[in-house]
Amino acid sequence: YVLPEKLAGENAGYGLPALIPTGMRAVSVRVNEVIGVAGFVVPGTRVDVLLTGSPSGSGGERTTTVLEDIAVIASGQRLERSVAGEAQTAPVITLLVSPDDAQKLALAQSQGKIQLSLRNPLDTKQQELASVQENALYRGASAPAKPMQHSKAPKQIILTAPAPAPGYQVEVYRGDKKDVTKFDSQ
Repeated sequence: YVLPEKLAGENAGYGLPALIPTGMRAVSVRVNEVIGVAGFVVPGTRVDVLLTGSPSGSGGERTTTVLEDIAVIASGQRLERSVAGEAQTAPVITLLVSPDDAQKLALAQSQGKIQLSLRNPLDTKQQELASVQENALYRGASAPAKPMQHSKAPKQIILTAPAPAPGYQVEVYRGDKKDVTKFDSQ
C-alpha cells in the first residue's frame, strides 16, 4: 500500500529533502556505537541531545541537556527503520530540528562531546533539568575517612598496689588469759 504520509509534497523533490517539513532543518551528528545508543537510534525514534564540556570559568566538566524529544530522520543513508526492527549502526545520525535548535546543535558539537539519549516514543514530556557537574557524581559515594582527631591527653591514672589483705588473727583464751596469734594471708 502507498500511505499518504509516505508521499512527498508537490515539488518537494525526492530523498531526504522531501522528508523535511517546512520550517524545519535536518542536522547530522557524528556518532559511534556509544553515542548512537548501540545502533538503536534509527529513523523514527526520538532522542535527547546531551552536551558534556567545560564552560569557561566553570572549574570542571558538566553535562546538560541541550535538546529534548528530537526526531531521528536518518541513520547513515537509511531513511527508514529496517523491516525486522534490528539495530543499525551508522557513523552519522540525522536529526529533525527547528532552525534555532540547529544552531544550538552546531554549537554543542563545537563546544564539547555530545551524547544521544534514546527516548520512549510515548514519553514526550519536556523536563527542566539542571546541568550536572563533576563533583555531583561523587556526593553519593561514601565520604573519605575523616582524619583522626587527637583528643586531650588521657587523665593520668596512678596505679597503686592494693592494700595488703589483712592477716588472720586467732585469739586463744586460757582461763582468764588471752593469747593473740597473727598469721599472714598467704
